[in-house]
Parts: sequence; C-alpha cells; structure tokens
Amino acid sequence: MLAELHGGWEYNYNRDDLEQVGVERVDPEFPFSFRVRLPDQTSATVPTDEQLAQFGFFTRFNEYNGGRLYAPIDDANSLPGTTQTQADASDLAANNDVQWHLLAEAIPAKSFAAAANSVDGMQDNIDMMADANGWPEPRLNNPVLGPDWLHSDFKNISLNYVRPMYEKMISIGGLDDE
Repeated sequence: MLAELHGGWEYNYNRDDLEQVGVERVDPEFPFSFRVRLPDQTSATVPTDEQLAQFGFFTRFNEYNGGRLYAPIDDANSLPGTTQTQADASDLAANNDVQWHLLAEAIPAKSFAAAANSVDGMQDNIDMMADANGWPEPRLNNPVLGPDWLHSDFKNISLNYVRPMYEKMISIGGLDDE
C-alpha cells in the first residue's frame, strides 16, 4: 500500500490554490501562470498568513473534502476560492478522529522518535515492560529479539499483552472521552 501524499508530505500543486500560494511563471508558453512555490523561494512575495490559512503551502489534506480544514483567519478576509468559514473549519478540526487521522498520516516526522530523546514538558520515561500484561512465550525465547520492549512492540505484540500501555497513553494524554 502506498502512502498518500497530503499535508506536509507534498507541496501544494492544486491549480486553484497556486494563484494564492504559488510563484508566477516567467515562461509565457504555459497557459497557467503560476507554479508550485518551493521552500527556497521565500522572498518578499511569500504568501500571507491569510493566504496560507485558506490555501496551504502543502497539499490539502485528503480527507474531509480536501479544503474543509482551510478557512480564513478572519472571515472578513475571505479570499476568492474559499467557501469554508473559520468556525466550520474549527469545529471540524476539534473532532478527535480528524486530529488523530492528521497526526497519523499528514504530518511527517522531522525528528527522532520521542523515546530516543528527552522531550521537554513530558513526564519521565515510562517502563513499558512494567505496563505489559505478560509477554508472549515465543518472544521470551527469541534469542534475537529477547524479552525487552522494542520500538514497534506496541503494534507487533498482541493487544492482550500491550493493552495496559494503550490505557496509560490514553490516561496521560487525557484522551478518555468519558
């Protein structure tokens, strides 16, 4: 399965958005007069915060009809091509499923995993083995993998063993809807 390129994974190539956040072409042979703006093209013509809020530097998020998360910072400053209001976009962005989806798919990691480095403002390290509900016998006897908690064990080990870790993350993150 190929990863979908949206959010921070790809630049905005949407022809309807490029007039706002693109760079004007210098070649008159092209019928469309704007092209993708790349990071090294930040100059006096950088899009305004209002343009970025409504059109985005990166590809629109695939979910939620692409543009429903983009809206004016101030509805009075709505630019042509924007139909979403700030309140509607905020309501959608407040949805937990939307947040989780965007965090999981649309925002590329630009740093090492949090477990590899200390993260200011987070509580001390957590001993995941202390939160494991036992450990599968084949894993305990595996001379290569051994009995320690490894980076991807949260997804590689059966839920009945790692469920306490998920419960702890839900508690720490205040994600319990009840």
